[in-house]
Amino acid sequence: MFRRFIASFFVLMSCCLSATALDQATTVLALDGGGVRGVVTLEMLVRLQQATGLNPNRDIGVYAGTSTGSIIAVLLAGGIDLEQLLQDYKEMSEDVFSNPRDPHLILPKYSHERLRKSLSSLLSSIGYSEDSCLGDLPKKVVIPTTRLCDPKKKRWAAEVMENFTEEGKQIKIIDALLRSTAAPTFFPSYQGCVDGGIGMKDPSLAAVCDVLDFAALDVSKITVLSMGTGYTEKAIEHDVDWGKGEWAPKLLPLMGDVTDQIPEALNQKLLGNSFIKLDFVLPQSVALDDYTQINDLIAMTDDFIANHHQTWDDWCQWVQSQIVKSSSLDESLPQLAGK
Repeated sequence: MFRRFIASFFVLMSCCLSATALDQATTVLALDGGGVRGVVTLEMLVRLQQATGLNPNRDIGVYAGTSTGSIIAVLLAGGIDLEQLLQDYKEMSEDVFSNPRDPHLILPKYSHERLRKSLSSLLSSIGYSEDSCLGDLPKKVVIPTTRLCDPKKKRWAAEVMENFTEEGKQIKIIDALLRSTAAPTFFPSYQGCVDGGIGMKDPSLAAVCDVLDFAALDVSKITVLSMGTGYTEKAIEHDVDWGKGEWAPKLLPLMGDVTDQIPEALNQKLLGNSFIKLDFVLPQSVALDDYTQINDLIAMTDDFIANHHQTWDDWCQWVQSQIVKSSSLDESLPQLAGK
């Protein structure tokens, strides 16, 4: 079934490719959702910058992010310094998640007020207000959310916000971020939307489709650096003969985990060596709102890098060869960003 899905996907993609694709290239930075585990992404970016010379503000043409990844993506697209963003992210997480409602069984655990205030402050620090729109950003962005009611289909639907189209450019930045981060049970829905991670925790495939569609680039001109937020091992290593009672607590995590891996599998087939996914197993589970473990998450990331030399070296070599060296020679990135 999965192979049939891949085959169907390639048929669809072949129809999207333009015969007169522009002679340009672009690099996509795709950032997963994961709550406070977004600090894992940031720490890996900092370490990549130190090891390879990667400049996330200079070397990227399209920034894609889901939920917490949307915050990081937008701020990088707006030009914030990476190490400053890491510090700001830590402070924002503590401010947003340090005041849960009690009790919160029948209400979301947090309100939007603190998150909105923190996001507004971060945007202000790089020159944007709550009235600024996605079209005001100097780079392209792709931000998934989940709409609770598609007005045409009358059903739940994945939705992608972007600033390639005139309609997308009019979406306020603050609204896009609040739509993508509205995780059920943690935050109320926002403007009819909930967390983008429900349908697209990994936004890399959505970004590739938008670039193919709106920028009319040939697939060979796209490079994707996709970054996770760490994951915990989940597996059933033997056949099972379970009924509803035993499957019930496992079905949602199973479906979510497998769905999360689909963009990576398809992009590897579509882009080959022009795609890479950076992610690793966390030694312990960390709740999406547990800001008290942010320093531990940073330590876990550093420990992984220190203890997996070959994997880290391979990642760094890919970034150097596919992004850093090519971006210093390729003037098409600012051309795409300014379209």
